[in-house]
Amino acid sequence: MIYHRQLEGVTDVRYGHEETLDEWTDIMEDYVERNCIPYTSRQKFMLITPTRLSPVRAGVAWPRGNFAVATLDNSYPVIAHEFGHLLGAKHDDGEVRYYGWWCETNMISPSTSLRSNCYVFSKQANQHIRDHVYR
Repeated sequence: MIYHRQLEGVTDVRYGHEETLDEWTDIMEDYVERNCIPYTSRQKFMLITPTRLSPVRAGVAWPRGNFAVATLDNSYPVIAHEFGHLLGAKHDDGEVRYYGWWCETNMISPSTSLRSNCYVFSKQANQHIRDHVYR
């Protein structure tokens, strides 16, 4: 994993609109080409934003793709959730579990503040991720 911050023309992308993921994808494809970065299905690029994309959307990703956008705004599992999509995990893979209190695995959607975070992927999500990584 490589973390970059404040890359002019890249990390200062305008977000919070319906085309955010399309715009981020175009910017990163251009950045990858200009900088001769190897571009395979194993390279993943995520824009991490300080605020939500919209009142109802905390992140978005191309399923089994290379690009995602996720927020740090008061929602711990968003980055893991969107990264899960990049690796082939689906919303149907999400589970609600009980360990003395109800918790949600990373792919649950929609999430609720009444349950805690399990901080794990379900067995089904892990299988989808393995299938994607080892294909």
